[in-house]
Amino acid sequence: MKSFAIFDPKRILTELNFKELTDTLSILCNSAIAAVSIKIDDKIFFMSAKGLKVKKIKYEESYCKYSIKSKKVFLIKNALKDKRLANNLYFTGKNKFVFYAGYPLILKNRRVIGSIFIMDKKPRLLTKNQLLFLKKYSIIIINYIELFLKNVELDTIHFNYIKESRFNSISMLSSGISHEINTPLAIISGKLNIIDEKIKKFLVVNTNLKIEKDFDTIKTGIERIRKIIFALKKFSELSDEEPFTENKLIDIFKAIFFLLEKKLQNSNIKIKINIDENFKLKCKLINLSHVFFNLIINAYESLLNSNKDEKWIKIESHVNNSDLIVKFIDNGNGLKKEDIEKIMEPFFSTKNVCNIPKGLGLSIAKGIIKAQKGEIYYDNSTDFTTFIVLFPLQK
Repeated sequence: MKSFAIFDPKRILTELNFKELTDTLSILCNSAIAAVSIKIDDKIFFMSAKGLKVKKIKYEESYCKYSIKSKKVFLIKNALKDKRLANNLYFTGKNKFVFYAGYPLILKNRRVIGSIFIMDKKPRLLTKNQLLFLKKYSIIIINYIELFLKNVELDTIHFNYIKESRFNSISMLSSGISHEINTPLAIISGKLNIIDEKIKKFLVVNTNLKIEKDFDTIKTGIERIRKIIFALKKFSELSDEEPFTENKLIDIFKAIFFLLEKKLQNSNIKIKINIDENFKLKCKLINLSHVFFNLIINAYESLLNSNKDEKWIKIESHVNNSDLIVKFIDNGNGLKKEDIEKIMEPFFSTKNVCNIPKGLGLSIAKGIIKAQKGEIYYDNSTDFTTFIVLFPLQK
């Protein structure tokens, strides 16, 4: 269950809200407190609490553990007379909540994940209707949670499907390009060598012809095509099973900018790199290359839409304590304030592009960096668009 987003306390507070239910339950049962509890490891987290200021408590110290264990309505009419609660400060301390009634939250798979409960400062009983309300409200909450979990599961499946489709498409396209170009390129290269030998014999007699320079230009062009194909093919071999290898950080960027060279030249975007030439990083090379490539492309596309006279992308790195910090900075249009918190979420995009999966680049990048024990985040403390990638360095 911990794999689902509900068990992230931050999302508990922001995405699941039962306040209307707990407020209504408090009125119907005439109780000082009404709340929903969720068990996470050895703690109980309180959601949508009416009259309760505590956000979390140790499971063993909580009153909710009794309703969670009972798997049915659990009542404490008067805690002062209950031996189980003799040392529980929540019942015997200055607050003296002496009455408790809770109903467990049971998923369809029979797992108990928490409870809905009410508390009061005086001994009392619940009417038949009030007990019914407690039970019915637990069913409503469980149905809501089940629906939420299904939506999370569907989003995860959708995200993974598009992610795999995207990378498979890149791999197939790159392999196809590699095969289609390499075959005729090999023929051209072979024939060129034959012609080169014949021309050299011819030039012995006709020394005034300047053909050798042209042949060198053609050979250089062929070699460049070979390098592009090799880089593209390597770039397509993205896999979660890729092993960690030690690589020079500067070499990763050289390979990326080799692929982007013409694109950047035609756009008049200046590239500024401030990276230690000798610094080495243990990483999943191809995975990390995709992250860096994505961040550079995002900066490039932002600058294309900018009206600034001078456009630049700056990449710099430094070691801070035991962390490597790599910054991607550009002087493009930046992000809107309301987009900053959502920029790493799946399917969120600032680009208005039709007929393609949106908003996966940074979300996938975040997953890749997280899998390598790192972090990626947007730095809104500067005047320029700045993304920071942080890696803990292994000793």
